[in-house]
Amino acid sequence: MATSTIPDEIRLQCDIEVDFIVSELERFHTLAISEASFNERFGEGLSAVLELSADIPHPASNRNVTCGREALRRFHKISKILIGHRSDANDWDSEALSERLRATFLRYLFAEGVKNSGDILEPWLTAGLSYVRARHRPSSHYLPCVALQIGQQNTYTFGPITFKRKELFFQEARQAFLSYEGARQRLSERARRNAAPGLQWCWKDDRGNRSKSIEEMYAEFTEGADWIAIIRVPRSDFTVAAKRAEQALRVALSAQTLLLQGTKGAGLRLAQDPFTPTRRNSMRSTGKGMFRPSSSWTFGGPKAGEEWQAYLETHAKPVLSIIHQIIEQTLTGQLMPYGFRIATRAVSWYADAVRDPNPETRLIKCATAVECLVFPERGKATSTFVIRGAMLAQRKESPMKHWAEVAYRLYNRRSAVAHGDLETLQAFRGNSTNEALEFTRNVVLQFLALCVQPIEIRKQGTKEDFLEIYRRCEAGFNKEIQDIVNTYRFNKWKVV
Repeated sequence: MATSTIPDEIRLQCDIEVDFIVSELERFHTLAISEASFNERFGEGLSAVLELSADIPHPASNRNVTCGREALRRFHKISKILIGHRSDANDWDSEALSERLRATFLRYLFAEGVKNSGDILEPWLTAGLSYVRARHRPSSHYLPCVALQIGQQNTYTFGPITFKRKELFFQEARQAFLSYEGARQRLSERARRNAAPGLQWCWKDDRGNRSKSIEEMYAEFTEGADWIAIIRVPRSDFTVAAKRAEQALRVALSAQTLLLQGTKGAGLRLAQDPFTPTRRNSMRSTGKGMFRPSSSWTFGGPKAGEEWQAYLETHAKPVLSIIHQIIEQTLTGQLMPYGFRIATRAVSWYADAVRDPNPETRLIKCATAVECLVFPERGKATSTFVIRGAMLAQRKESPMKHWAEVAYRLYNRRSAVAHGDLETLQAFRGNSTNEALEFTRNVVLQFLALCVQPIEIRKQGTKEDFLEIYRRCEAGFNKEIQDIVNTYRFNKWKVV
């Protein structure tokens, strides 16, 4: 007898759920043969309709058998139980497994020789897992986007992602598109030939509608974008792979925004994301019956020189390596170290701040990005933000004292925005958000560099590990920190 691949405790949990499903099937069957009224069987109102439509297919009779909504939920629960104990749990889509289990349940339950639900449990669950697992594949995803133009390059790589100009991609893939279109047309013609005579009018009425060419369909697919991101995702369920590909691309575009100075990367986005239009129309009047329309245009996407990549490889290789690791781990679905997870959040918040045209919400996003990394402590939120933020943001030409002032101002402005403090906001009116963006960018970049340094701590990857790193760093800047504590009266802060 083959050894079961499902642990006993998992099988027991599934057995309990299966017993409930069977009991619900029996209950609805009993109500049906007792000639109970509709309301007695399904209840009243909209819930009754939902209860009636909650059923399980029975392939042998080509009918659906009512089981009720709660029984349907148990299929979802069983799929999550089965997936939860697996080492590759992140590669599975519980909905796909739940649907397969639901579709095959009655086939096993009503099979010849089955005495009770316990007889089918093992083969039913194993067959469902095998069926869904066999459909896991490595897959390539092609996402239209607005990517960075590096010099005159038509294609380049950023970690595991390849960016290619959409014109070049179309030239290389045109033959594959034509093959697909030919197969689609042959299938449509076959369906027409096999259709019943009474349905032939469908094709006759459709003759006046011209089919779109592959060029037209591709133009619609890439509308608003100049690049195709080519992303290879390791073996997993297709819906999971599609989500990972999009998430990895967002991380890559956000990281490029971080690596570009100022707001140069504001236009980087996926094709379907909301964006500021390239053309803005307006109209004004002096009140004398004359109208003056005007338009403003923005041309091209974000650009960088040919030397940009070489510069990063030379001067920021450790940080670039961390970013590439984050993208790769996003594609594999593995649980990232704690430092990588909070760094990913901070990079995303910073990129959102750069893209945001509203100065007030931009400040909130900048402050949130920093708070992801400095671990504000209860009762010392402001001092933690200012001291650790300034410690990370400092550079040779700009010491902690300078950035402490910027951090303190950013924190106060963020609080004023969040709490509607109009007096404080009025005092800051007209101030640029550039210093907040520069401060945030410095903090995030330095934290990424921090993830590179402590090898032994990176293996642990917990919040306590990074708090220990901060304590070590604070001990090396005790004089600068003491000056900040005295200047801003952070009396609760204990100088190391």
